[in-house]
Amino acid sequence: MKKLIGFVALSLLLVLFGCASVELNDKNVKSCVLAEGYSWCQNIKNIRDTFTLKEEIYIYTEFTWDVTYGNGGFHEFNIVWYKNGKKLCQTKSSYQFYKPPAYIWTYQPAIAFGAGKHYVEIFVDGKMVSTRTFEVLPEKV
Repeated sequence: MKKLIGFVALSLLLVLFGCASVELNDKNVKSCVLAEGYSWCQNIKNIRDTFTLKEEIYIYTEFTWDVTYGNGGFHEFNIVWYKNGKKLCQTKSSYQFYKPPAYIWTYQPAIAFGAGKHYVEIFVDGKMVSTRTFEVLPEKV
């Protein structure tokens, strides 16, 4: 009986506190930029949407929300990169957000796309919240 009461109490705590989080959507995206690079100590480098074949393309997204609604909570992210309109690759991850702002970022080498116009989409908990188009320039001869 004690085990059952303990289990019920733990379940109640998880429901009350473990699941309390903000629903993130496109309105929570403060900024979403493409850049040449990113590092924790140097921040975003050269925000732009045109890249050469030798560069890496970073996508950096900042989320914010009203803290009166709770902590950011646990969310599933899926960043999908498209080459000429077809899915090239994706990065799936999960993060626990506490207080705003919160950030996610990832990158792909431009050479993987080849010259042309391409795009990337950001999904949070299965819903698209942002998309960015970019161009990879052909190599100069």
